[in-house]
Amino acid sequence: MNPADVLLIACLALVVIGLVYTLIAWRAGYGAGHVLEGLGLAGLSVGLYLSGLMQLAYDLLAALVAWGRALVWTTQVQAGIGALAVAVVLWVVAGALNRRGIGVLTKQDRAERRQARVAARADKKGADPATARPSAARTATTTPAAAQAKPAARPGAAPGAGKAGQDDDLDEIEAILRKRGIN
Repeated sequence: MNPADVLLIACLALVVIGLVYTLIAWRAGYGAGHVLEGLGLAGLSVGLYLSGLMQLAYDLLAALVAWGRALVWTTQVQAGIGALAVAVVLWVVAGALNRRGIGVLTKQDRAERRQARVAARADKKGADPATARPSAARTATTTPAAAQAKPAARPGAAPGAGKAGQDDDLDEIEAILRKRGIN
């Protein structure tokens, strides 16, 4: 069979699959996004065929098949394929971890680390952290107000009274935050 005929059949099959997906998505009420995906699949296959990129993909597939037929299975080839397999597994696991947010620093985490570095530098120099670097004041304003808020003393209480001047509710909240590691 001629490669051009094979490509035409593959293109028509992809168009039919895209249109069936579009029809099912439209009838089931999945929304405009799914309908447009099906139309995009149909249009993609037509565009690949007309631009000649489908022929390029066919040539690539034929070259891979020829490489596989001519391959001599040696220890070096086994090690290379093993390394490729490990790389693919690592890539997939990393993507899953990133999607779940495991091991990913949030903006708040980065801001807290930056403030800790500024404070550590200021301690070494013996200066106030807010005056150690001009950007320290900016990073302090970018963190959430709830994380920075310190309960105020009751009016009329001595300035050095600290906890003695706070309401019972604020004491409870502070205890809960401390228990969860949030200061």
